[in-house]
Amino acid sequence: MCPTPPKSCRTLRRRLPIRSEKSIEEAHTQHCRNASVKAGSPEDGHHGSFLQSESHRRDFVTGSVASTAAALCSPAEALVTMPHPEGEDEIIMAYELAVPLRVTALKGSMPSGWAADFRTTQGKNARVDVKQEPQLMNIYENLELWAGAGAPRKGSKRRGRKTAEQVSDAVTLGDSWLSPAIQNGLLQPIPNARHSSWWGDLSPRWQELVTRDSSGRLDPSGEVWAVPYRWGCTMFAYRQDKLKQRRIAPPTDWADLWRPEFRGRIAMVNAPREVLGAVFKRSGMSYNPDHLGAQSVGASQESCLHGHPTVPALSTAPFAAGQVEDSLQELMAQVKVFSNMISFKALDAGEVWVVVAWSGEVLAAAKRSPKLGVSVPTSGTSLWADLWAIPSGRSSTQDGMGPSPLLDQWLEYTLQPTRLPSDNGLQGGAAPLLLPEATSVVNKSRRHVATEREEQRSALDTAGRHMQHNPRKLVEGEMPAKEILERSEFLLPVPAQVATQYRLLLQ
Repeated sequence: MCPTPPKSCRTLRRRLPIRSEKSIEEAHTQHCRNASVKAGSPEDGHHGSFLQSESHRRDFVTGSVASTAAALCSPAEALVTMPHPEGEDEIIMAYELAVPLRVTALKGSMPSGWAADFRTTQGKNARVDVKQEPQLMNIYENLELWAGAGAPRKGSKRRGRKTAEQVSDAVTLGDSWLSPAIQNGLLQPIPNARHSSWWGDLSPRWQELVTRDSSGRLDPSGEVWAVPYRWGCTMFAYRQDKLKQRRIAPPTDWADLWRPEFRGRIAMVNAPREVLGAVFKRSGMSYNPDHLGAQSVGASQESCLHGHPTVPALSTAPFAAGQVEDSLQELMAQVKVFSNMISFKALDAGEVWVVVAWSGEVLAAAKRSPKLGVSVPTSGTSLWADLWAIPSGRSSTQDGMGPSPLLDQWLEYTLQPTRLPSDNGLQGGAAPLLLPEATSVVNKSRRHVATEREEQRSALDTAGRHMQHNPRKLVEGEMPAKEILERSEFLLPVPAQVATQYRLLLQ
């Protein structure tokens, strides 16, 4: 579980968007208007559905649904003036009646104190209900049910479509789940995202990741479908004792996985994009190539100019698809096991000496065992993110009730850097605003690119030596070097022809 945020958050609470009386009233009235439409709809057969919401979410359920909705829509009754929650002279407007926010989160992905702390910033009548699911697959199945998108998967305990008031306002999705969820109509775009205060806080790298077309492909002119709240990366864990006994240098970059002394001594996540990504990075390529033919700095510039500004510079050396296949086969011979479940058991038993896995698992294992050292590949690694997304089942066009009026404040709250403890590094995930912008070669001459690469190479070499000499620093809360994170990438949706090449390679 992620640790709770610091108790003292005075600066952060002042930074929260204190909405004006007019803006709160408008948002609340619109939310209530949707509820009133639902209550007065004779053909839907759910007149009493609003009354069936959980008792702790409503302090005012008496009489008919229509009268309840009308009471909600009265500004005089819905809003009150109250002191600022930190005891300062200013006053804020808050809801007098219960205003619910329903959140479904991946278990352990958010600090346990977030819900209670958020309530203090919104007034005592804000109701925050956080449900946690053990796996992202469980959340995806919920999205399918809420959208009425077919029967539950085989073996699932979920049965039947959930009623409108049970649909969450926001759910956790991993970045790799975003495209299929959009394609299958399980999400709705975030309302007025580009006009929200939190949008300007996101770097171009984040904005690119969450802006998609209706098919889930990257599109700078598309809708905003999600908001990040934590991120991590792929890392190495290794047995310090085993390597020292044999005078083997620890791995600090992707090419080290091909070293003969590690043959049959590596465990790796069972994720095709991660395996192929290791092959690409070994040869100076991007995780997200446009094709598997020859690539150059010029090709990278062309890619950047056509809407992919956050893809790091590619190698100037040609790298054909045949070479990718050869390198992949060599890596397959080096790896003893591809697994998301038993890699660290094999590491503990000494059957493997190196594990390639995601930062959450790596740092948790290293915290338990002082024998383990950790490092991040110096040429850059893959990034992952957990995002907030809105279920399509929460759309006002489907159930008469749009997302909670508290949703925008929740997104702003969870984006603030110190909501996640800064001294924990990547343990439990890092705040999105702590991720530096990516390296780009757009509009730079080859001479400038070469100079920049030489400077970066020196910095990366220094970072590699630092990790070798301090194998526990990342476990103790240090962040990876800025130069490494700048060269790291999210695994973006790939063009259809590249996806076909991937499948052929992995057959």
